[in-house]
Amino acid sequence: MILRRTTVTVDTDGREYKLAGTQQFDLTANNTDIHNFISGCIAPHWHDELEIFVLESGRVAVGTGDTTHIVNAGEGCFINADVLHTFNAIVPDECIFRSFVFDSAIVSGAPGSIFDTRYVKPLIEKGAPYIHITTDEENRDFFDTFDECFDACSSDLPGYEFKVRDCLSKMLLLISHQIDNIEGSNIPRTAEMRMKTMMEWIDQNISGNITVADIAGSVNICTRECQRIFRNYLHYRPIEYVQRRRIMKAADMLKTTNRNVTDIALECGFSSVSYFTKQFRLVVGVTPNHYRKGIADIQ
Repeated sequence: MILRRTTVTVDTDGREYKLAGTQQFDLTANNTDIHNFISGCIAPHWHDELEIFVLESGRVAVGTGDTTHIVNAGEGCFINADVLHTFNAIVPDECIFRSFVFDSAIVSGAPGSIFDTRYVKPLIEKGAPYIHITTDEENRDFFDTFDECFDACSSDLPGYEFKVRDCLSKMLLLISHQIDNIEGSNIPRTAEMRMKTMMEWIDQNISGNITVADIAGSVNICTRECQRIFRNYLHYRPIEYVQRRRIMKAADMLKTTNRNVTDIALECGFSSVSYFTKQFRLVVGVTPNHYRKGIADIQ
């Protein structure tokens, strides 16, 4: 099944929620325009699964950790497990992408298998956080296999899982061949771990009053270091990020619940409905009520 999502929802640990029904065959296939997400941005998040992304049109900035990569139409990328990442459209034209987010066990099988120990585990534990896949002739097999995999998901025919597993296995093998020096290239850095912890703390305390000192205190660093990490990893000041997270949480609640706007504003940490409405319109482009009505019209 192919999804056309417009939000990425994370839990209180900052990880992306798994969708219902994915436990037995944990793969999500997406096909949508990044402009369909608020502000043309898929917010910073991470997940235990691997991700393979192909951009059909437009131009996108992919942030992984404190590094930004540019992906042009026709190109793709691989994002390793547990890597903090985000996607931003950098052109006003459509930025349509297709992607797979999948549990590595689909390829590796049982823990300790030859597929696990020889291929998948080294890629996850020692492989690069991000691998850019260009349109060079040497990558034609990768993109052809990606299309086969996507077609299999689109058909949803009995037994399509076997085809998907075969295609994912081939793509991971091709990706691993692009790693020049696999040893030690995916060791988590202290700053990124701190960034994730601060993001988790913000989500857990989003309804209350939050200061930069509070955020810094969650990982026992000074406010200056906190601001530096936010600037390097998210390109926002800490309180700007808090405000954006509040807006994103409110948008998700407007989309998925019938709660009134006042309750949503207060739960998301806004002191008044009028201030919430003003800030929501600045980020989203419409008022909360118009946003909810637009979602209802689409559905």
